[in-house]
Amino acid sequence: MPESLRREVIELMPKEDVEGLHPVGKEITEKLEYRPSELFVKQYVRPEYIKPSNDGLNASRIIASLPAMPLEKSVAGASLLTHLLVSKFVDPSACVSPVSHLQTSKCKHQSQHGKRLDKRCDEVD
Repeated sequence: MPESLRREVIELMPKEDVEGLHPVGKEITEKLEYRPSELFVKQYVRPEYIKPSNDGLNASRIIASLPAMPLEKSVAGASLLTHLLVSKFVDPSACVSPVSHLQTSKCKHQSQHGKRLDKRCDEVD
């Protein structure tokens, strides 16, 4: 994701008790989201903990689950997908593809992600 896009950081903590445990890392998941006239990145930060077993020989990894997402492996978040579908099928002023419209707006996303999303939307026709 381009560093120039605003980041909205959401920290997700595990449901298990992590009191007394020290984080050993973080997993960061980024999704491209949309608000009118703005593309931004929603960043989910999940601290990772290692909990030793009672015998001290084994350890288990503790990390929060990600919230449900419409397309798990896509960088597009729910708001961007919604905007693309509404623009493609409902908005009569969308003469050009929704992704092209986003790319010509003041928020440019210079990558292959838009082309893949546009192709998937075209396959729905």
